[in-house]
This record gives sequence, structure tokens and C-alpha cells, in this order.
Amino acid sequence: MKRSAGFCTRVALVWIALALPAMAQVMDFENFPNTADCPDGAAGVTQNGLVLDDATGGSPDSCVFGSANPGPNTNGTNVFGWCGTCNPQPLVLTLRRQDGAPITLLSIDLSNLGPGEPGPAPVVLTGYPALGGTPVTLTHNIGGDSYTTVNTPQFQNLSRVEIALQNSPDIDAGLDNIRTQAGAFLFGSTEPVPVMGPVLLGAMGVLLLLVGARRLRQRT
Repeated sequence: MKRSAGFCTRVALVWIALALPAMAQVMDFENFPNTADCPDGAAGVTQNGLVLDDATGGSPDSCVFGSANPGPNTNGTNVFGWCGTCNPQPLVLTLRRQDGAPITLLSIDLSNLGPGEPGPAPVVLTGYPALGGTPVTLTHNIGGDSYTTVNTPQFQNLSRVEIALQNSPDIDAGLDNIRTQAGAFLFGSTEPVPVMGPVLLGAMGVLLLLVGARRLRQRT
């Protein structure tokens, strides 16, 4: 029994090690049908514990475009597009965690939304630290019809990330595969609870089995 319990403990530790990446959360818009079109998602998108919306109001100027939509540049998957011609000021999207905990942005895919649109056009990412302080920024010039993965290693422990298409009235932009993970306050005061993926749920299941086996041994 001791040997068996030791084996189970090692299995649990392996599961927990594998579970750490499960803290990562991705917004890929595949929770919408592949026929999605405006106004689908115009009121904001919530997926995998993440929220993406804009505060411009009025007619839909940001929404989900499904992979089966023949017009936009969808990269073969569902994407989120926003309009460069709908407002005199840059349209700003806001990304945050649904539970209000700090967020770390790992990367995001960006491209033109309309095939053949002129470019380049600057998309500015601005991250606001959860504990206050100077925002972090990154500018990526979209151009061409290929989605580019933009890595954002400096976007850690933020209350929100704003995504703005800067003064580009001739360009509509698309984004996909927003990769994040749960942030933590810089001084360790709070550790947010991640959304549970299959691996993390499996780790919890193994731990529960260990607890049950130990109690059974104690009774016998």
C-alpha cells in the first residue's frame, strides 16, 4: 500500500506540473459559429474567462467574423474585426479578465481585415498595471493579408489591455488568438484562481483519489 501510495503521489506531482500551463487562457472566438458576421459579438465577447469589448456604442463597429464568411480575411478561423472608418477617433478595444484579477498578455495575432487593404496601419497596445504606475505600450504596423503573432513579454500583471487602431480610416483590422495567463499582484498579495482546463481538473481528481485512499487505509 505504501508503494502504491508513493506511485500515486508521483503521478499527482506530474499532473500538477502539467497543470501549470493550464493557467494560460486563449480567446480564439471559436465559441461562435463559423458563419458569424456583424453584429455577432458586437456587444463584447466573453470566452475562457476573458472579456473583449469596445465602449464606442452605436452601430456595430467591432464583431466576430466566422471562418465561412467569404468577405473578410479570416485566416481560415474565426476572428474579431474592428472598423477603421466608423469613428473620427481611434476605436479602442479593451481586454480584461472576467474575474477582475490581473492579466498577463503573452501574444496576439493581428492583420488587415479586408484582403488587399492599403497599409501599413499602426495598432497600439496599451497595458495598465494592476497596482498603478506607468502604462506599457507596443505599436505593431499591420499590412498585407497574413496574421502576424505579436509577442508581448512586457505586458505582465495588468488590470486591462487597450487595443487601438490609430487614425487609419482606410483600414479595418482583425485579431485572433489572444494568449494570456493569470497575473499576480507584484508584491504577492493576491494570487488569482485560473480557469480550470482538463489538465488542472485531472490533477485535482488525482489528489482527491489520494485523499480517499489514505482515509480508506486509516479505517482498515
